[in-house]
Amino acid sequence: MLISIFMRKFIVKITISLFSLFVYTSSIYGKETLVFSKSNDPVANISEEVLKEAYERIGITITTLVLPAERSLRMSNFGTTDGEINRIDGIENTYSNLKKVAVSVNILEGIVFTKDLKIKITDWNSLKPYKIGIRRGSKFAERGTKGMRVETVTSNEQLFRMLNNGRNDIVVTTRLEGLNQINRLQLKEVFIIEPPLVTLNLYHYLHKKNLHLLPKIESVLHKMESEGRIKIIRQKIIDNLIKKSEKYE
Repeated sequence: MLISIFMRKFIVKITISLFSLFVYTSSIYGKETLVFSKSNDPVANISEEVLKEAYERIGITITTLVLPAERSLRMSNFGTTDGEINRIDGIENTYSNLKKVAVSVNILEGIVFTKDLKIKITDWNSLKPYKIGIRRGSKFAERGTKGMRVETVTSNEQLFRMLNNGRNDIVVTTRLEGLNQINRLQLKEVFIIEPPLVTLNLYHYLHKKNLHLLPKIESVLHKMESEGRIKIIRQKIIDNLIKKSEKYE
């Protein structure tokens, strides 16, 4: 166990070092490069595509460091990376070194997934009778299920394997991540409970060291929003994910 923890920390350090080398090399050749933290899920992937286009419009290349959700926040808040690809509103109240770019880059739909179609969910309080699985660092799920019977794990894959094996009654995650896991794991008996528990706007966050970029990127995102580009990028990725997941319904 100790060896495993040591190896994970070692891999993260090596990954950060490689990214730092990449950024340094890019700066030598005259193009500014920023590295943002993100969790490994389709929602963050959509936001990343939006931000790649936005930063390209101001002459900056971005890349990402994929980390477990909670570690991602800690590293961006510490300044190891340049900020977060996307997070819910208000995260800066806890992680005070992060500054919100005040244009929504994406939308999060918080959904319940289950194998038991007899389960009826109407709001957060209706989750209380059930054993709930959530991903560590998923702030909307952590807040909504506070005080309930919750099992927290590192990845969404773990969540859905546990649900499929009957170790949890329900899973709370985003619609897109649930569809992604149904697709990846070919889960034929896992279902969505509609409507969503919550729908939230997601925002890009910069570490305070990059505060000088905030007006520029905010202006570009406002323009992309008015052009409809953010919606187009989002819908293209969603349509592709839904087509894949339909094979397992």
